[in-house]
Amino acid sequence: MFIILKLKPDFASRITQNPKLSNLRNKLFFGSTLRFLYFGYLELLIAVCIGLITMQWGTDLGWTVLYCNCFTIAICAILIGLPLFMLVFYCAKVDQLDDAVFRARYGTLYEGTKIEAGEDESEADCKRKRQRSILLPLFFVLRRVIFVAITIMLAEWPVFQIMG
Repeated sequence: MFIILKLKPDFASRITQNPKLSNLRNKLFFGSTLRFLYFGYLELLIAVCIGLITMQWGTDLGWTVLYCNCFTIAICAILIGLPLFMLVFYCAKVDQLDDAVFRARYGTLYEGTKIEAGEDESEADCKRKRQRSILLPLFFVLRRVIFVAITIMLAEWPVFQIMG
C-alpha cells in the first residue's frame, strides 16, 4: 500500500478522499496492529519471557541467533510500552473518544466499554467516568503480566502456579 501511495500520487489522492478506503486504512494500519498486540499479549509475553531466559550471546553463535535475540528484545520493548501507551495516550485523548476518525483508528482497545455520557451527567463527571473506563484495558494487560510472572518465575513451585 505504501509503495502504491508513493509511486502513484494521483491514485493516492483518490484513495485518501474516498471515505470507505480511508476507514479501511485506519482500521488496517492502526486498529489491527493494536488489536493484535492487545489480544495476543499473553502469548507474545510468554514467548518473549522464555526467549529472554534462554537467550545466549557469543561470537560463535551466528547471525541467526543474534537476530533472534535482537528481535526478542525489540518485542519486549513493545510489550512493555503498550500499557504505558494505553495509559498516557488514552487519558490525554479522553475528550476525542466520540470522534469517528479517532474511534476508527484507536477504538479497538476501548471497544465495549461505557464511554457515553448520561443525560444528567456533567462534563467533569463524564470525563472522570471515561478515564476510569479507559483503565479497564490497562488492567486486562497488567493481569496478563502478573499471570506470566507467576508462570515463569515460579516454575519450580507448581503449587504457587495453581494458586495464581
